[in-house]
Amino acid sequence: MRLSKYAAIDIGSNAVRLLVSNVIERKNKPTIFTKNAIIRVPIRLGQDTFTHGSIGMPNQQRMINAMQSFKMLMDVHGVSHYMACATSALREAKNGKQLIDRIRKETEVSVELIDGKREAEIIAMTDLYNVIKSHKSYLFVDVGGGTGKYSEWLAKKGHKVHLLEPVEKHIKLAQKRAKKLQHPFSVTQGESQNLPYQNEVADLVILHGPLYHLQKREDRIATILEAKRVLKKGGVILGFAINATASTVVGLMNGMIHANSFFEMCKQELTTGIHNAPKDFPFLLADAFYHKPQELKEEFLEQGLEFINLFAVEGMIWLDNEYFANMLDKKKSKTLRELQKITQNDEYLLPFSPHMMIAAKK
Repeated sequence: MRLSKYAAIDIGSNAVRLLVSNVIERKNKPTIFTKNAIIRVPIRLGQDTFTHGSIGMPNQQRMINAMQSFKMLMDVHGVSHYMACATSALREAKNGKQLIDRIRKETEVSVELIDGKREAEIIAMTDLYNVIKSHKSYLFVDVGGGTGKYSEWLAKKGHKVHLLEPVEKHIKLAQKRAKKLQHPFSVTQGESQNLPYQNEVADLVILHGPLYHLQKREDRIATILEAKRVLKKGGVILGFAINATASTVVGLMNGMIHANSFFEMCKQELTTGIHNAPKDFPFLLADAFYHKPQELKEEFLEQGLEFINLFAVEGMIWLDNEYFANMLDKKKSKTLRELQKITQNDEYLLPFSPHMMIAAKK
């Protein structure tokens, strides 16, 4: 038997995470992976990037301090291999590459920048081939499309895309992203309950954020009805939601469930769907609504839409101790994708996925 320790560092928009895992190799037996330690530091790089366009000095220093701490922790644990990955907050910051160079020089931690296409492929790995035919070109309306990550991906595949987003700083970033494309997508500031599009013009409408950002049921219903209005007959709505079990699963995995305020938040989500982040957990998502699978289906069926299927977005493979690192590994990601394909439509397993997606037809 041989014991090794691997680590993964995930540098996101709201936090930086270190995961240390034990890798136990046994002769003629399957290799065992167990979680050893996980540390999360709420450094809001995205707030700097999406507001000012670059990482400010205070957060730069916090990143240096965090990476130095992570490096020491990896040394203490005896980590033999690690991977550090950064996504949109560093990728889109004007000084992102300079900060990565500084991290390498001052902490000896090498950070890999994942491009938007690769990030989108990792996140949006749900098998939708029975909903979207790859050989056809569609007109998409991307409601709550944020900075345009998915709109860009769709536009590059030859689809016509209209992005609608309420947040001004996201609008500016989406416009920059669109201008770089040979066939740019349109970007409009607006609300999901009042879409600035004519009736029956879209082949597909994507509801990216409205279904969980709107706590009141009547507001979510108004959003679904607006999506139905602009959809052609036979068109499809893809609606993304957060599972009512999301915080509970995370809390059980990292021990936060034993903090009283966190547990009270979980109970509220599981019983009412209402999510309000406690004051002592400021890094959590702000006010939101978390669905149960049946609730999500009912909200669409009651509006006269035909149910196609429910999909797990991350799925149960998200429980893999080294999910982010393994999704970047060609061989291991193949295993995870196959498992996802087998389990993604099983409603009994949906609660293990933080996010789910409904497909419904007009």
